[in-house]
Amino acid sequence: MQGVIGLKTSFVDTTEAFRQFKSRFRRAYGSYYPEEEENSSPSIFALRAYDAVTAIAKAVGESRGKAITSKRLSENLSAIDFRGLSGVIKFKNEMLAQSPTIEIINLIGKSYREIAFWSADHGFSENFVEKEWTKTKETNDGFVGVTGPIYWPGGSQTVPKGWTFSNEDKPMKIAVPANGAFHQFVNLSYDHERNETIISGFSINVFEAALKRLPYQLDYVLVPFYDSYDQLVEQVYYKLLRLISFCYGLHAFIIYL
Repeated sequence: MQGVIGLKTSFVDTTEAFRQFKSRFRRAYGSYYPEEEENSSPSIFALRAYDAVTAIAKAVGESRGKAITSKRLSENLSAIDFRGLSGVIKFKNEMLAQSPTIEIINLIGKSYREIAFWSADHGFSENFVEKEWTKTKETNDGFVGVTGPIYWPGGSQTVPKGWTFSNEDKPMKIAVPANGAFHQFVNLSYDHERNETIISGFSINVFEAALKRLPYQLDYVLVPFYDSYDQLVEQVYYKLLRLISFCYGLHAFIIYL
């Protein structure tokens, strides 16, 4: 995984409220899963779940003893406005008013470093500040918004050139798990008229969109994989496959190996 570029939802982890929640979370997590790693920390999903329960509790409290109906609860939730652990909880048009901030990270060893932040409202930024954003400049490598050097696979700081020529006779094989839990991300269906397997989904669309940004042509073929994830990784180890399209839980991503 050395050199992999990844994305994660960013949130403020320096507040006293977060520190208290993290302490309670780790104690509870350790009691439920004593064999898991000790340094477990709450993810953005745990923070959002906590904020969701808090929002409902506040909405119920606003009823002030009146009967709780679905309409009144919905109205109270629409008027909610507070700073939660995951960010500002305020609704607009039945959606969170504040768009999430995406943190772009570069994996190095067993850790990672932050290289940029991005949001739909502000674009790229060097620092994660909810209201004041410091715009970045285009780097020499052409990566807009990157705050420092990227450590690519192998530890090199030089941008890989990629494939310098197309190889249609030997395209890159990309394994796609056929038993994904969420078909919106990765979906396999069989077309009887064309006698072929159709592979589609969000993670496939993202991969194809990324390929369009490459300065060279990359020939590839999507290969359905019906065995376990362990066997899938084993195929990469023996160099029978070069890419893996994962769909795990609510996450879908493709890893180049």
